[in-house]
Amino acid sequence: MGRILYHGGPRGLQPGDTIEGGHTRRMHDNCPLCRMHAKNDPTDPDHTQHPEHAYCTPIKIYARQYAALCAGDLYQVRPADGHDLMPGDEPDIEEYRCDQLIVVRCVERHVTLTWKDRRKLQRWMQTLPGYKPGPDHLARNASAHMLNQWQARQITQAQALANRHQ
Repeated sequence: MGRILYHGGPRGLQPGDTIEGGHTRRMHDNCPLCRMHAKNDPTDPDHTQHPEHAYCTPIKIYARQYAALCAGDLYQVRPADGHDLMPGDEPDIEEYRCDQLIVVRCVERHVTLTWKDRRKLQRWMQTLPGYKPGPDHLARNASAHMLNQWQARQITQAQALANRHQ
């Protein structure tokens, strides 16, 4: 393939470690999204059709988002010998899935997304062909006050969605 591939996953993996499907993002008890993920809820925004596979992408900010979701690390990965990359679940995002990925190196430990990172991710998503801004669209030049209001709404919406599915 020749491109650098990234995987956002749990903390502490070392070069040579194997990543397989069924990751441990389900471990955060107070996270409404983790509860949805644990129940394999089809309305989960991170619902996958292939939980038996590990995912990777050449899009660093996209992989960082997944690392931040599980309070984890960002890794450079490659498919394990004899394992082929298959297209991921998102038609508009360059992502791949594989039976096994091998950690090449840790790119960033303890990933958190700053507001600048979140705006960068939002701007990137706006360039996707299938992107449709929702009613809670974050403006490109959002002020700190607007960002705080947006974050509060996102948390409230995630909690309400999780509560409906309990």
